[in-house]
Amino acid sequence: MLAGSFFCAAFIAILPGDNGGLFGVPLECSDYYARSGLIFSSDNAPPEAVKDQIAEAFWVLLLLDPDDVADYRATMYHYGIGMMIEFGIESGQPFILEREE
Repeated sequence: MLAGSFFCAAFIAILPGDNGGLFGVPLECSDYYARSGLIFSSDNAPPEAVKDQIAEAFWVLLLLDPDDVADYRATMYHYGIGMMIEFGIESGQPFILEREE
């Protein structure tokens, strides 16, 4: 993970193909200082319209029930400030805390 990144996960979007079959488009959801976005490969990248279709479906599914988020905690070392950061969701509320090592 890059400095300043709290999250990075890989996904494959499955879409209907022209011949009635299916095709997959790999992508990653990651962030920079907790600002999330989708990243598509620059090798054999899908057209912008397909990227837009995938992005819309991704965010709709992710936010389908925004009040139903499981509690979690994670930590990362923040090189810029030289300390651990603890972050996550507790009782439906996001948090970020600085922790001494």
